[in-house]
Amino acid sequence: MCSFLLTLWLCAHPVMSLAAAQTLAQSWDGYTTVRGVESGGHEADPLARIFIGRYPTWGSMAPAGTMQIVGTAWIAEKMRRSHNRIVRKVWFVPQAASIAVSAGFARNNQRCCR
Repeated sequence: MCSFLLTLWLCAHPVMSLAAAQTLAQSWDGYTTVRGVESGGHEADPLARIFIGRYPTWGSMAPAGTMQIVGTAWIAEKMRRSHNRIVRKVWFVPQAASIAVSAGFARNNQRCCR
């Protein structure tokens, strides 16, 4: 029953649905990053290094990821309710781009750390 209600709620709130997918993609990226660091690697993304350091832990990645998810959801919701018709049509792009980047980094981490 709870999963059915959650599904209905997510369908009614598309920004939150993408935020859930973004959370999964970033969690996958975080998991593969930690595995890579544990096997002797380091964070290669120079932008991420600013926020989480060269040898990231869950303690440094979770707050940065949460800020990114909340920020892109806020931007997407503002875009979805914009007065500009074109902006309203592409409201999902910030979240979709973040999902694609996180999934791509996670896949790359998996290939590098085998």
